Amino acid sequence: MRSGWASGAIALVLLLAGGCAQEADPEDARLADVIEASERSTSTGEPQSYGDDPRLDEMQDDCESGELLACDLLYLESPEGSDYERVAVTCGGTSDDEGTFCTPHPEIDESGFAPEGSAGLQPLGTQCKDGNLTACDVLFLIVPDGHELQDVAFTCGGRVEDGAFPDCRTALG
Repeated sequence: MRSGWASGAIALVLLLAGGCAQEADPEDARLADVIEASERSTSTGEPQSYGDDPRLDEMQDDCESGELLACDLLYLESPEGSDYERVAVTCGGTSDDEGTFCTPHPEIDESGFAPEGSAGLQPLGTQCKDGNLTACDVLFLIVPDGHELQDVAFTCGGRVEDGAFPDCRTALG
């Protein structure tokens, strides 16, 4: 799994959401979607295709709408071999060349993080500070531990004090 922290955080949210479903307001469609997606994805262990995970669905929608950084985030967050990953590697259907990233910004090494001194980190940091929450999430996933931009990513560009787990798109979007 590429992003264990994200899967654990999502699982915790889904577990909590599922555990309080009987007490939830039936008008809360978003909670119902999360619970339904949780039930679908638990049969396979991980979300596999559109409709299995509202958060990944939103990334896929943005990716297919031309937000290439959302494609990069979808790639980093989606389970390997899933339909979500297939959408991401084709940059939302805009490329026949199945590469890893759709934007020139992220560069990662075999450890899954950007190498120290990677030119791609600074532009992501700037975009994050300027309000691009997708850039904040991509940055968090690839910034090496201890890097000066780690705090920028964790706080969604200085927008939250304690971090957004970090899922800036969902927390602040």
